[in-house]
Formats: sequence, C-alpha cells, structure tokens
Amino acid sequence: MSKDIFSFSAVTSTNDVTKKLLENRSNVIVTTKLQFKGRGRNNKRWEGDDEKNIYLSVGIEHKKESKEMSLLMLSYQCIGCLAVIQALEKIDSSLKLCLKYPNDVYAKPINGEFKKIAGVLVENEFLGNQLKSTILGVGVNIHQQYFEENIVATSLFLLGVIVDKDNLLRDIISEIERIENQPIKHIVELWKEVLKIEGKKVIIVGQQGVWEIVGYNEFSMVIVKQNDVMKVISDGESIRYELD
Repeated sequence: MSKDIFSFSAVTSTNDVTKKLLENRSNVIVTTKLQFKGRGRNNKRWEGDDEKNIYLSVGIEHKKESKEMSLLMLSYQCIGCLAVIQALEKIDSSLKLCLKYPNDVYAKPINGEFKKIAGVLVENEFLGNQLKSTILGVGVNIHQQYFEENIVATSLFLLGVIVDKDNLLRDIISEIERIENQPIKHIVELWKEVLKIEGKKVIIVGQQGVWEIVGYNEFSMVIVKQNDVMKVISDGESIRYELD
C-alpha cells in the first residue's frame, strides 16, 4: 500500500504531525531531523539531538472493520520492533540486540550492559467502537553521543557502528512495509519469538517475591505466576528481568 512521505526539519512530534495529516490522507510516513516534544510510553519524553537520530512515524487509516481489533492494534507495535531489529542486524550482524517487553530495543557493547537504543510508540484513534487509524512511531539513536544521567541509553555511534542515517531510515521503512503485509497472527508470533520471555524470572515493582512468566493471554499480554497466584502484565515498566 503506497504512502505519502513528508520530511521536516523540526516538529513537536512526528506522531502529532502524522495524526494531523491523516485527517485528509489514508497512509502517510513522516520523518524529521529534530523533534522537541517527542514522547514514549507512559508519557515519557523521547529526546535527541538535531540530525543525530531517526524520528519516524507511519500512519494508517483503517477502512475496514476488523474482527481481530485487539490483535491488529498489537501487530503494529510488533511490526515496529521487528523492523528496527531486522534493519539493525542487516548493517552489523555482530550487534547484540534484544527486545524488552513490550516494545523497547536494547543493545549491548562487547564489554557492558544492555542499554536502550530504540523505542516504539503506537497510538490508536477510534470512531465510536471502530478503530479509525493507527500511528506507529519509531525512534532510533544513531549518532547521539550524550544522554542525560538518568537515561540508560546508547546509540550506534557509542557502539562503534558507523552508518548512514538516511539509508538506515529507508531500510526500517522497507521492513515495516514488508512485515505489515504478513498475517496478523504470524506477526505477533514472530514478536514473541524475538522477545524470548517465557520462563523468565521477574520482579514486579512494588510487590514482594519473584514471579515467573508463564505465557500470554488472548491479547498477548504477559501472564506471570507466583505459587498459585497469577497476574496479567500489560506495562513493561512494572517488571524487571534480566536481558539476554
């Protein structure tokens, strides 16, 4: 499906611009050199230097009613994660990458700990009970050299990987378009395979003891268990587990 492409020097947020453009268009791609009010999950800010990183949003208008609306919404989160990982692996197969539940991509230097290198934010708009549109936002740290002290993040530059930002952007867009043409359930299963989270021991923030991830519910939210108690986890910020 063809998409109208818009590139800017600076915007508040590519997701904000995409939402506006979708008022008169069905499918759009928005990129910018700088966004000064970028956001992530749970109202967190996604910040970066001018021309140093990838700021991308893809907007899709849903013209048909879907019987699998929950999976459809989840699938775009999965698409974003998979597209970033696969595009990064193409530029350097030696990169140590992992996906942190549900939608953050982490990278690890040869001697060091995993740090966030990319994030995905999906925003959906409804008309009544019908899903009207989806906006897939993707941010990737490319040439960024400095991060605030409270941010555990890295970039391709800090990992010693030199890449042309525009070429990588095109590869990510190409991967998004390739993956979104696959069956929804297949996309979700691919995401689970990359996530590799079942059986992991986790700590739930604010609760005692260690829990085990035993699977997913019908909406692909993680299910954790401690003794005979089971919980559904929808927010990755509420759990801690070892990345590998």
